[in-house]
Amino acid sequence: MFIKFINWIDKEAEEASVVITDGTHECLAFCHPCRIKVGDSLTLPLQSFSEKGVVSVDARTVSEVVRQNGSGSWSHKVVAVIEDKDSKIIAVGGIKIALNQLPGDLKNGDTIECYP
Repeated sequence: MFIKFINWIDKEAEEASVVITDGTHECLAFCHPCRIKVGDSLTLPLQSFSEKGVVSVDARTVSEVVRQNGSGSWSHKVVAVIEDKDSKIIAVGGIKIALNQLPGDLKNGDTIECYP
């Protein structure tokens, strides 16, 4: 994952809207404190604040991956693969997202849909 674009909301307060990409998929996210620059690699997963509607879906729909819910919004519909159930890490291609919770009946490799 790396930073493709930064739109400063308030540079002094270190608040920005950033586009994160793996080269194929993109995700708009809020960044604070934002001390990164375009081209920087991210090693830690993005953090979800309050995911909703985590459900298992057919693996064939994984090509939908990340879709922005509304123009200029940080809200997304995500179709991803559970990479590490214990750490609650899901993956959209090379974009990693840490969730706060996952239903107990899911396992590594399952495909889910949610709004992180």
